[in-house]
Amino acid sequence: MFKKIEKSPKASAIFYGAVSSIIASAILSGAPFLWDWLTASTLGVLIDFVNGCYIRAATLEAVNYSFFVLTAMFVVFVVLCFEILGRIKKKIFEKEAETEKKDLPLWMKKGVYIFFQTITIPSILYGLIQISGEVIVLNTITDFKQHMLIVTPYIEREDKDMLLSQWSQIRTMEDYNKVYERLIDVANKNDLKLYKNRMY
Repeated sequence: MFKKIEKSPKASAIFYGAVSSIIASAILSGAPFLWDWLTASTLGVLIDFVNGCYIRAATLEAVNYSFFVLTAMFVVFVVLCFEILGRIKKKIFEKEAETEKKDLPLWMKKGVYIFFQTITIPSILYGLIQISGEVIVLNTITDFKQHMLIVTPYIEREDKDMLLSQWSQIRTMEDYNKVYERLIDVANKNDLKLYKNRMY
């Protein structure tokens, strides 16, 4: 049956057109569900990532070396990736000498190049996300320490202990906002400015 379809251009056009239409209809009908699932799962991952940053900031331990080590590793990784991709690309597009018959076929080289490209872009994005997470942690800790020093003369000892206790219990961004509602309230009452960190 398939041989007959392949022999006739009209029959193959009708057959493959029908198959393509069915596949396209299936994709379009399932698209809303797929989109909802992707949106919900992506948003959940993003919320967990941000909350994880605030959980680490709750310890008030600014691990500076992790930020700088991650940044250094990321830079080295990006340079290596572009170097490797450049060499692979050069090898693919340069004219092969007639004597080099034992070299890899062109399709295999292109496959390796596409494979490296496919891995490189998500890896770079992942590295940027990890570094941005460290920036969030460091900025959050630095801001809170400085802001506590600013408001300490204007609050009672019990209020300060309460703020530190609330900070140490942070598990979500909402917990962080609750602590800052109190800090901002104290700052407004006493005409204080809570400066943002610009170190990282």
